[in-house]
Amino acid sequence: MLASTTKTDVTCFDGADGSALANPVGGVGPYTFEWSIPQTDQVAVDLPAGAYTVTVTDNRGCTVTTGATLQQPASAVQVNAVQTKTACYNQSNGIALATATGGNGAPFTFNWSNNQQSATANNLPIGNYTVTASDSKGCTALQTINIQQFDSIAINVAFVVPTCNGYTDGRAAVNLVSGGSGGNNLTNYIYQWSKTQCAQQCLGRWFAR
Repeated sequence: MLASTTKTDVTCFDGADGSALANPVGGVGPYTFEWSIPQTDQVAVDLPAGAYTVTVTDNRGCTVTTGATLQQPASAVQVNAVQTKTACYNQSNGIALATATGGNGAPFTFNWSNNQQSATANNLPIGNYTVTASDSKGCTALQTINIQQFDSIAINVAFVVPTCNGYTDGRAAVNLVSGGSGGNNLTNYIYQWSKTQCAQQCLGRWFAR
């Protein structure tokens, strides 16, 4: 009598969905099966990765032992999410990007807690978002990321009043800006005055916004 085994490897790292099937040839049936774990059916199920043996006994008491070694992915799925664009104050324009490795490898799919389903999540206001990455066989990992926003932009304008009523020799200039993505550096902001053709400063009686 001979026997072989047919195995199904574990799907996900540290999982327990493997199986091993004993295939007796010859002898006289029916057969009994005694695995190296406490299972006695022809197929052993719900197995983690590892080595297993089975002793097959036929109806005349003849025995044969065979075995199988179940494999698993070398590592678990790992997902990393980073914010690639900071949201403007009180706006929904933040962006986050997720990447994944490990498990059974690519292709990976991504599912965000706001129902976006790509590696990149767009149009995000501030808050926490969780992304779940799935490998080619459905093994998953998740990570939560907190989307940040810039501070609101604050501006201070220094001005010189016109010398006389009705004159247009007044001056106004932005001397302080904070918040936003400009890093509080005056040269990193774009200015729009109520009068055209003005830059950081403007002549006359106008308003900066």
